[in-house]
Amino acid sequence: MANHEKLDQSLGPIGPVTEKQRIEQLDVLRGIAVLGIFVMNVQAFSMPVILYIDPMAMGEINRAEYFAWHITQVLANTKFMAIFTVLFGAGLAMMAAKAKAAQRSTSGIQYRRLGWLLLIGLIHAYFLFYGDVLVSYALLGMLVWLLVGLPIPAMLAIAGASLGMWFLEMFSFTSFMATEAAAKGGEMWQMGPEEIELEMSHRSGSFADQLRWRIPTAIEVQIWWTLVLAGLKTIALMLIGAVLLRWSLLRGRHRAAEWSMLIGGLALGLPLVLVAVELASGTENTPVGIGLIECMKEFGNLALAAAWIGGVLLLCRSESLRWLRTVLAPVGRMALTAYILESVIAGWIFYGHGLGWIGRVDRVEQFYVVAVVWIVLIVGCSLWMTWFRFGPLEWIWRMLTYWRFEVIRRGD
Repeated sequence: MANHEKLDQSLGPIGPVTEKQRIEQLDVLRGIAVLGIFVMNVQAFSMPVILYIDPMAMGEINRAEYFAWHITQVLANTKFMAIFTVLFGAGLAMMAAKAKAAQRSTSGIQYRRLGWLLLIGLIHAYFLFYGDVLVSYALLGMLVWLLVGLPIPAMLAIAGASLGMWFLEMFSFTSFMATEAAAKGGEMWQMGPEEIELEMSHRSGSFADQLRWRIPTAIEVQIWWTLVLAGLKTIALMLIGAVLLRWSLLRGRHRAAEWSMLIGGLALGLPLVLVAVELASGTENTPVGIGLIECMKEFGNLALAAAWIGGVLLLCRSESLRWLRTVLAPVGRMALTAYILESVIAGWIFYGHGLGWIGRVDRVEQFYVVAVVWIVLIVGCSLWMTWFRFGPLEWIWRMLTYWRFEVIRRGD
């Protein structure tokens, strides 16, 4: 019997995933992904947008800051977001497998679920963090839902074609931007002092001031970055996640494949990203060269994301590290709540309605902020899951999806 047929039979009836049906590997992976995403998001909260894209857009930085930026580019940038996207696709495949086993359609439930996620994402984007990903997950998930029931070769073909078109899109866009910048005699990513000052005044001001800047910025990010420029990649990774779940690879049943992902991903991705980051800092690159460097970096990022997945799955096999799984799994089970909480905490630390530390925390000091937020989330999620069956946002999302009351307290 094929692995995906066994999966169909193991998931139980249609409805919310029960505690017995939870897959520990997915929870641990999701926990690491949501914590890792904050390594990059803290940069978006703590400094002008332009510095997230180009660390030296406002002048030279010291060696310690450059090293900190380099570490995040190599180990974190887009890797954890890629893992998060893969796991979202795996979740869609799990729902499709349940529907197949029950021999009934769950499209209504699934589109209602994604519709509520879209609303949560819009609130998050406009009121908390312009770099939200939930909106694109909801919109593109509605498309991917139509594809996750296809045969595995068909899904792989669509994923491969989507990735190929995405690399071509990234090459064309980056080369075009470099050509335009060269024609104007400026840098590829550039903001004037007045623009930066206006941005900082809005973000360090009242909540109303922040909204005047955040809402148009979020709309621009949603349309151009998460949908137009990253949409094809997101679709491909969701489909890859669906395939990995149907192959049972994300359930820790293929040790050889896990080692292959870890070793192969590191061997391929690490040199590509290291070389690309170094080349990108050069001043003699042509527009075509810049496009090729960007593709090299993005290919390396995907390989390193695979290495992270393989490494975490291997970690889940270790009995001596069971304590680490116990710590990370609750964060994964509360991933939506944890993701939103990261924005709430970071907004209070850096924006004007809170401490107002924006522009005052350098790249090295950002690691201390990340560590504190990680501790808060790990301890908070562990305590919460001791007393409750779901995270608060997960609980609300479930009830809105299935139109029924869910008991949240353990023992009730």
